[in-house]
Amino acid sequence: MHTVAPVRWAGTFLLAVACGGGAAVPTGADAGSSQTLPVADAGPQDAGPIDAGPPPDCVGLVPSKVGPAYTFDVPYTAGQTCTAATSDGNGVMAAEAHDANGVTWNLFGTNGARQASFRAGPIVFGQPTGFEGYSAGVDQYWTEGGAPNYFAAVEKNALIQRAYGSGTIAIGATSSNVVVHKVDATGNEITQVPIALVGTPLAGAEDASGAVLAVVGVGGTAKGVWFDLTHGSAGTPFDLGAASSAAARGLIGGGVAVALDGHWKAVVNPNSATLVPAPAWLRDGAELVIVRGAKAYGLVEKNGVDVVSPQGSACGPVTFGGVTSVSVGFDGTVIGSTGAGGCTKVFWLGALK
Repeated sequence: MHTVAPVRWAGTFLLAVACGGGAAVPTGADAGSSQTLPVADAGPQDAGPIDAGPPPDCVGLVPSKVGPAYTFDVPYTAGQTCTAATSDGNGVMAAEAHDANGVTWNLFGTNGARQASFRAGPIVFGQPTGFEGYSAGVDQYWTEGGAPNYFAAVEKNALIQRAYGSGTIAIGATSSNVVVHKVDATGNEITQVPIALVGTPLAGAEDASGAVLAVVGVGGTAKGVWFDLTHGSAGTPFDLGAASSAAARGLIGGGVAVALDGHWKAVVNPNSATLVPAPAWLRDGAELVIVRGAKAYGLVEKNGVDVVSPQGSACGPVTFGGVTSVSVGFDGTVIGSTGAGGCTKVFWLGALK
């Protein structure tokens, strides 16, 4: 067993913010010349380009600093690696270690001290308090102390996805149906809606309106189905494209972005089968998260997060040093990975809150 190291301060990391920039203005005369040159008042055009600052829709979205970084070590045994990590609304962090025998999630306090562990699937989602994910046929809720609490029974190997706000959605399949479950932030099922469809759940997301888009693989084609959980109904399946894998993310203000086989292909609006081309700012290979109190997007790649306004303006990058990858939790805490098997974690508490 790997020994848990004490929490270590990793210094303070400042941002590199790209918001445009003017040319450098010289501050002294040419030292090789003794001639005094007249200075003409030619107007503001002689001052060079003026930096107008970030676009208006970017104001206040890129934090001026991310605060100090701290580290903790995830316990692991030989052959295990550590990939996923997240946080809840209070900054309590969950970081996993996995091998062929399954996944163990370890919980760490805001000071980086380990406080509990539990077994679950390969991904869990932070809630205002605690975490939710798949475990042995249920959409399970765990407290910050690692105790399993309320749960919703779902289909075997159901796909658990983040709800638009808090809670989760579970997309399961039987021999004849696809079923969508809505589960609240403490593991209580709110409702479930089935549709007669044979396929494999690939992805899903809740729209800001509460409608859920399920992406289901049927014979090599990804099909979308809108579920109206309020009225207990589902729409007609429609083709998204040929794919063996998919991702779906709810957008600020409405609509769901869909990626097929790693390519962000389209945005689909609630109860519509029309595929709107994905916006140009949504880059392939980037994870899309909502940050800054649901006022901005974050495009997560390697050790950085590019902040984008809801209108699609590039507001600037936030770079986190000393790690090879990062993830963003429920409260905006950024958790990076480094060290053997990625099992040393560096975190910036509430950096993108």
